[in-house]
Amino acid sequence: MNKKNRKKIIALLSCIFLCLFLLGAASEGKSNNLSDTNSDEIHLILDIMRFDQLPTHFRTTADLSVFNNTNINTKGMSTLNISGSEQFSKTNLPLLVDAIKSPYKITDIDLRQESHGFINELPISWANARDNANAGLNLSQINMRENKLLKSVPLNKPLTFYNRPDVTITPTVTYTEETLVKSNGLSYIRIPVTDFDLPDNSAVDYFLNLVKNQSKNSWLHFHCKEGVGRTTTFMIMYDIIKNCNYVSLDDIITRQVNFPVSFKEETKAEFSQGKEFVFLSKFYEYCKSNAKDNNPSWSNWIKLHI
Repeated sequence: MNKKNRKKIIALLSCIFLCLFLLGAASEGKSNNLSDTNSDEIHLILDIMRFDQLPTHFRTTADLSVFNNTNINTKGMSTLNISGSEQFSKTNLPLLVDAIKSPYKITDIDLRQESHGFINELPISWANARDNANAGLNLSQINMRENKLLKSVPLNKPLTFYNRPDVTITPTVTYTEETLVKSNGLSYIRIPVTDFDLPDNSAVDYFLNLVKNQSKNSWLHFHCKEGVGRTTTFMIMYDIIKNCNYVSLDDIITRQVNFPVSFKEETKAEFSQGKEFVFLSKFYEYCKSNAKDNNPSWSNWIKLHI
């Protein structure tokens, strides 16, 4: 896509971005109660079936061999110290840690807003039709609801899943992702983002502050449910923060969407057009003009640059 057409797309979609911003700002200003959430029914979901294999869409900047014999620009990528994947299970978390190949302590960046956790060794979640049952809740409210749901699972009784009625288990224990990863020597940070949506301004501010204050010898592993939309968005954002002064936005997006060899072409295209590209273009502009001290905040900056 040439620069002229790219500019046209940005102009046409800026209105969409404005609407998203205003909606996000409105939701941030509300006093959110559990009763204010979406009322459609939620169901217990089995997240993945790859219990003893690496999670789908796994990629790590410790291994850039996927880019061998390509023209993709990887400048600054090998020092990012990041990885990404779909939701892991208790069984394959050790496999994931080994595959990341990090010499540093790993921090699990959990991007899932939806209530989720583990029954026995299996990753599970509670989802409505749009997977946005926790939209509008803050982190404390999400954790409170999540813990309540996990405690509501009946133990020592056969249980099936809404999306996998063919799978029956007998729960003996339930626990949160934070409990699991910390017991395996990882740190844990949750930045809740609604599935299929962009991060709101408060999430972006939090992430920028996290990166600004992170230890030099650290590794971030990003994941959402599938390891696609939210995970790729944040890996692109992190790449932008670190490399916006050396690498173009197009090159950053191109290398991040081609990192997981399993991504479909339509998935890759989503990050080069539409609301995702408008958001990433603004974020790149913000970091490019403000890379040293992140002041003003993203929330304040974006109000003046819609």
